Amino acid sequence: IDFHSGQCPASIHPDREESVPESISCLGIVPHTIRSFLSRYSTVLPTGEAFSQCVACSPIVRKAFEDDGFSFLLKVFNDLNYLENLTGLRAMQLAADLHEIIELSDDEEI
Repeated sequence: IDFHSGQCPASIHPDREESVPESISCLGIVPHTIRSFLSRYSTVLPTGEAFSQCVACSPIVRKAFEDDGFSFLLKVFNDLNYLENLTGLRAMQLAADLHEIIELSDDEEI
């Protein structure tokens, strides 16, 4: 699985030779997510499909950074909502129909 087209390859099982990306760095793999379980003192590196509205690696974010460079970073640093608006994540959140969410108390059953 390669979310970043060679920029930040994901490896499912770093101990298995066939799953280690060709472009592995001297620091090892770059996990996209780390889940920790205190009850077992363990961690898991889950992988999944790329999200088209990802504020880190979506094509629109990469293109904006390539085109605008430092001015893109300034926009990101100065506007908390810039990446959400750029990727369409904010529009997706607003489009969610909140009326279909069922509110249950702790005493109710489905």
